[in-house]
Amino acid sequence: MMDVYFNEINVLQSIIDADHDDKFVLYHNYFDVIKDYAITFVDDKVGKNNYKYMLDILQIDSQYIFSPFHSHKLYTLNEEFVSSLSPMLYFFDISLDTNIVSYIDRFQRGTYLDGKPLEMVKSLGKHRQIASTINLSPYLNENCLFEGQINSQYKATIYNFFYYLNKFHHRWGFIAKRKSKKSTEMIIKNQELLLNSPLADIFKQQFKIIYSSVLMIALLNLSNLNKKDKIIKLIDFMANDIKAMDICLLEIAAVYFVKKHNLTFFGKLQKGMKDIVDIIRNLSWDIFHLRYQEFLLSVKPVKGIDVNLVLFCTLDKRLTEIQEIIKLKAIAYNTKTGNYYPFYQNESVLKMLSKEEVHKYFQPEKHFDRISTKLNINYDNVISNLEKTVITSYSKSHEGADKS
Repeated sequence: MMDVYFNEINVLQSIIDADHDDKFVLYHNYFDVIKDYAITFVDDKVGKNNYKYMLDILQIDSQYIFSPFHSHKLYTLNEEFVSSLSPMLYFFDISLDTNIVSYIDRFQRGTYLDGKPLEMVKSLGKHRQIASTINLSPYLNENCLFEGQINSQYKATIYNFFYYLNKFHHRWGFIAKRKSKKSTEMIIKNQELLLNSPLADIFKQQFKIIYSSVLMIALLNLSNLNKKDKIIKLIDFMANDIKAMDICLLEIAAVYFVKKHNLTFFGKLQKGMKDIVDIIRNLSWDIFHLRYQEFLLSVKPVKGIDVNLVLFCTLDKRLTEIQEIIKLKAIAYNTKTGNYYPFYQNESVLKMLSKEEVHKYFQPEKHFDRISTKLNINYDNVISNLEKTVITSYSKSHEGADKS
């Protein structure tokens, strides 16, 4: 079974890394291996900007809304269409950052807003017709994933959100309330299905991997190691302590260790704040929400579509900064199993490592070993120990800064 998996991944990687014309040759040559896959590529030369329609409707400043891809020009390869001009059947999915949902809830309750929050709230209020494409997963995952349920406070916020979208577009208030109630019930039902499914455990584990990695990045931030040695330390930690070689987190760390003060996403780590663990947890949720887009890309809300085109809407420019680092260059979706495999750019990490080091850490056998032993890792213990070390280390750093 694992041999089949590695064979498929190797073929997919070869196609994605190949030049444009060679992609089609490889797809034909290895069709028996990957016939169940639909692959969505980024290509500025032959791709089509499928995002333009929705972005034109929303008219939201491009710095506040973005896709996971490093370009909006996409095309697909699948069993039916093996051509650079292949049509793409798609559906839109717009995730709102946690703060935007809270802003709309507060505005609906009569709380005063101004500036960019008010501008965003009013902009979304113009577009009731996009309500069916709105995804509240950042808000729900951050508040409910580990609780395992949606309490009355969050249900009220969701209702207020939909009522705000509906109230300006219906003459009669009872119709707006009825539609908002139905939308709220549907969102809650879908989220509860997720919370009670195996996916919940997968997402919890993914968050713990992100959180533990960011805790380690925070510790490396205080060390006097050079940037390459910091990356090697982080890779060793991922390979041995958490058994998850996360290329996105490595890429973020590589850019951070090089840019340091110029990467505002980690700005509070530089300041050595006393509530450092809470800061790191919030940063981890931000990264989790962006990585969750990988999953949403594989969701097929309408039968027969090639890809669920996702957009992430936020007022936090730091997230835009991180998204620029981890842009997708392709995603492969298995139409039979539902499994999906994102392929990201990783230039910053590879520039720091020798060919021998890349082979040492990223060879298929090592990947298999990590997968086969991942279930033995107690992530809660790893996180607890890291939190204690971070608190101690940053307390000393803060005290030293005060004395100086």
